[in-house]
Amino acid sequence: MDLPEGAFTTSLYRVDARTQFGPWVSLTNNVQYDSESNEVGWQLRFRWIQKPGDDIFFIWTQNWLDDSDEGFHTLDRRGAAKIVRTFRF
Repeated sequence: MDLPEGAFTTSLYRVDARTQFGPWVSLTNNVQYDSESNEVGWQLRFRWIQKPGDDIFFIWTQNWLDDSDEGFHTLDRRGAAKIVRTFRF
């Protein structure tokens, strides 16, 4: 790609793996690597639908840097939980 700052070429690799354990529970994994930043990112998302409109999510994210001299090392990691409730009246 040509930009005012210069030209570069990058490769992007991505794997999106999803598993449905039933109509109410699912697990999603998303792993991505790009050759420009040499970073690998991973997101895991667990979703449990207790009933339509009431969901619980657990999310884990981790990123690594591919340092050609030392291999991969962790840049950051995070976990989060989210509860969604729908009130009808």
